[in-house]
Amino acid sequence: MPDPWTLHYRGFDPGEEGLREALCALGNGYVVSRGAAPESVADGVHYPGTYLAGCYDRAESTITGRVVANEDLVNCPNWLPLTFRAAGGAWFAGPPAEQTVELDLRRGLLTRTALVVDDRGRRTRLVQRRLASQAQPHLLALESTFTPENWSGPLEVRSGLDGRVANTGVDRYRGLTERHLTSAGQGVNETGLLWLEAHAVNSPLRIALAARTTTDGATQVATECREGWAAHVLTVVAECGRPVTVEKTVALHTSRDRAIETPLRASLLLAAEAGRFEEMLAEHVLRWAELWRRCRIGADFDGTGPLHLNLFHLLQTYSEHSIDLDVGIPARGLHGEAYRGHVFWDELFVLRLLNLRFPELARAVLRYRYRRLDAARRQAHEVGLHGAMYPWQSASDGREESQQLHLNPLSGRWLPDRSHLQRHVGSAVAYNIWQYYQATGDRDFLATAGAEMLLEIARFWSSAATYDRGRGRWSIRGVLGPDEFHDAYPWADRPGLNDNAYTNVLASWVLARARDALDVLPGYRRDELRERLALDTMELDRWQEVERHLHVPFHGGVLSQFDGYERLDELDWAAYRRRYPDLRRLDRILEAEGDTVNRYKASKQADTLMLWFLFSAHEVRDLLRRLGHPTGHELLRRTTDYYLRRTVHGSTLSSVVHAWVLTRSDRRASWRYFRDALVADLRDTQHGTTSEGVHLGAMAGAVDLLQRCYTGLEIREDALWLDPRLPPALGRLELDLRYRGHWGLTIAIDRRTVTVSLREDRQDPVVIRLRGKEATVRPGETRLFHL
Repeated sequence: MPDPWTLHYRGFDPGEEGLREALCALGNGYVVSRGAAPESVADGVHYPGTYLAGCYDRAESTITGRVVANEDLVNCPNWLPLTFRAAGGAWFAGPPAEQTVELDLRRGLLTRTALVVDDRGRRTRLVQRRLASQAQPHLLALESTFTPENWSGPLEVRSGLDGRVANTGVDRYRGLTERHLTSAGQGVNETGLLWLEAHAVNSPLRIALAARTTTDGATQVATECREGWAAHVLTVVAECGRPVTVEKTVALHTSRDRAIETPLRASLLLAAEAGRFEEMLAEHVLRWAELWRRCRIGADFDGTGPLHLNLFHLLQTYSEHSIDLDVGIPARGLHGEAYRGHVFWDELFVLRLLNLRFPELARAVLRYRYRRLDAARRQAHEVGLHGAMYPWQSASDGREESQQLHLNPLSGRWLPDRSHLQRHVGSAVAYNIWQYYQATGDRDFLATAGAEMLLEIARFWSSAATYDRGRGRWSIRGVLGPDEFHDAYPWADRPGLNDNAYTNVLASWVLARARDALDVLPGYRRDELRERLALDTMELDRWQEVERHLHVPFHGGVLSQFDGYERLDELDWAAYRRRYPDLRRLDRILEAEGDTVNRYKASKQADTLMLWFLFSAHEVRDLLRRLGHPTGHELLRRTTDYYLRRTVHGSTLSSVVHAWVLTRSDRRASWRYFRDALVADLRDTQHGTTSEGVHLGAMAGAVDLLQRCYTGLEIREDALWLDPRLPPALGRLELDLRYRGHWGLTIAIDRRTVTVSLREDRQDPVVIRLRGKEATVRPGETRLFHL
């Protein structure tokens, strides 16, 4: 991308269509829209996708009596259909003779330029501009300009709303439930506005759209209505060489929205009151300018285009418009139907970025988790444990939504899915709570929601731990780690693994932080929480016992991924690389051969190394020391080298983590992984998965590598810690951050110095710790540190 603010696609290649539509999707934190109906001038023939934050429909799909899908993010009515024809010709249905697509990241504007030639040789030049308003999240707009190049006469333009959409964006989901909407009416109101209303099939969700289509000059208007479809047909006299501009403005509301009478009435009112396209664009661009100021990262390398693209899609999925919606962060954004729009652990990668840019968004995500605390308590109770067990996959109400079967497309077999055993999601929630508190000092949140979640997650880990008398240690059994390949021992008759190192060390950390959270609270609030949760001294003493004595396995001088890992076989990597050019889905390859990845020392993505992603090397050593395992500086290098040779990077998150952990040992290798992570969706490095939805965790994680990894930025112990390690290809970094009420904290780093500046305000000074030095920076001051 030569222009770091523009993404270009030229021509019309059906092979890259899904990728293009995912990356050129437009949104505002309330809605994300991609693709269009087959008749749309703008979008060729790819399937439509309009996704609203938090809008799910329950639709259980089973195979041989086992659940493979249960709750889906709804593909909402399509607002984009718009086509045209010269009088007597056929409606244009694509593809055009020529086409260029340009996404302006700075302004959030998609522009398409096309040449359309009909069956009589009549040529029409077409320019379309589209936006999803950041100023008014319920508004979407499409401006189409038609210029006849070799003809004159009547021009007909059909502009519609289509409620006949289905969830068909993921090929491997075909055969499962696709229809989630049923028509609730359509028509034209007394002022000439089109409207369409739909209901979700198995949930109380209602969605209403209203559309206003206008053009300058004399126009005849006809109406088409049938079930699930409403359209206006405008007829304009066109002259060769003179442009005709048509504006389509659509308002969209759902029954989940606040401060409205009904979704339909709200949409009709807004569509009638909305300004012209240029007015909406000006307000929209102003909001994007504010967002980009808050996300400024000054970096002197040639990847700022992908950097802006990743931030762009993050801010389209989660923005200020998301705060009051009660929505989480889906793994694939609101950009497609992969994982059915479910929420996993990806916020662990996203909130680390948002805490220092948009802490109010991070708080909203944590409040979303708090509203599902009772569901997490029920999950724990159902497996015979106490406290709160957050699910691996969740959607609307916080219950476990993981499928029981998954398809291996290489063998065609449906296989048991045990991913729900990834209990470490609760630790991710706890980590996010504590990181948010460290970044903001928000004791109100800790007192009203955060501490209660931390305590209940700690209670879960304490109840999940069983005492192993032979070892004199506590053990957490029957879980899965982040690796995801290994879900059972090859010699065992039940699923799950014992003492996953990442799970156990994080559980120990959670137990310690829960007690710290109690200490931070005012005494009366601490007493209230302990009384509410029936948390007595005996239980707190058990937490400390478990925290200090959880089993952490080692073998051959490295941290073991789980207990018994050393008993697994080594894979013949050379032979498999000769036979298969791409090993990222090694689990599927082995299963298709009648084997299982459970037999081998092979990882899909970082597992044990996640510890060094979340904590500094010093903190990991301290955590292990507290667990009775004093270790030296060489543990990180040995463990990294060991697992790196056995990891196939079958997840976009893997490059993010490996870039992070390699920073202190091999900065050139770290930079290679960073570049891979940065363009994972732009280049579709997972071969076809981006078209199903962007990888939001990897997008945010790649940006955070610049923000916190290469700067060595940590937030702990009421201070900002800095330990810069710039890769050779990166000479300078400059960040504008928010920290503990400061809106103007600037950190500039080059190879010789670090400069920290605070704008004038009334907040407390900031403590900076850098390689053994400590300094206090007061508002209005600038401090220079020499490296």
